[in-house]
Amino acid sequence: MKVLILSITAGQGHHTTGKAIMDEVKARGHECEMIDTFKYINPILSESVAKGYLMSTIMTPAVYGNLYRLAEKKDKNDSKYSIAKLTNSILALKLESYIEKYAPDYIICTHIFSAQVMTQLKKHITTTSIGIITDFTIHPFWEDTDLDYYVTANERLSLQAKKKEIPVSKLLPFGIPINDKFTHVHAKDYARKQLGIADKNTIFVMSGSMGYGNVTKIIKQLDNMDLDFQIVSVCGNNKSLKRKIDKMVMKKSIKNYGYADNVDIIMDAADCII
Repeated sequence: MKVLILSITAGQGHHTTGKAIMDEVKARGHECEMIDTFKYINPILSESVAKGYLMSTIMTPAVYGNLYRLAEKKDKNDSKYSIAKLTNSILALKLESYIEKYAPDYIICTHIFSAQVMTQLKKHITTTSIGIITDFTIHPFWEDTDLDYYVTANERLSLQAKKKEIPVSKLLPFGIPINDKFTHVHAKDYARKQLGIADKNTIFVMSGSMGYGNVTKIIKQLDNMDLDFQIVSVCGNNKSLKRKIDKMVMKKSIKNYGYADNVDIIMDAADCII
């Protein structure tokens, strides 16, 4: 069996999901490849999408929120001849030759954008396609896709899917794919020793690979609490946030990471995760 995973650079979560799937597929003795869809089609486009996503979600979240709500209200039929759909049709042309050459049995899309491109490809390619919805809600753009199956976080998303005219028969409530290391639990004292922190109550503040949210405000509020605990924070790729936290004058002990690849250990060391 051959599996092709189509990811998109918009944070690290979609790549991480794809990597988890790829590792499991290969562990079972099958062939698997993963590509950054837009980067393969056009590196400049990929960089523009990544930077645009970063700016809209971190620097101008209100604008992103308004666009999200607008997308929720639009009529599905309005997008039949949309610029986005026409653009995806053009982008699909270059990807089609890659897919025909690799000849996968399954194509897995870990992002809405790659799923939209795959929807256009389904007019010419009969390979079974699967979308991985990596949120605990269904983004309005998913209703513009037409894949064979959709993996969701849980059964509760079935009602949302029905409202968005996604057939419930296509839903696979398997949960969001994660790396196998998160299934192994370490004792708190062991995890804390690995991190080089004290063996005491620990609160873990995490904000994704892009360092979302008002993390400095949260840490200040935690620092002012009349309770004895230490703080571990992970800022992801948000270097500005990392510098801000490093400069904070704290009463409590804090270990501040930038991007961390040992989140499983940090989780096991924590008593509470924010």
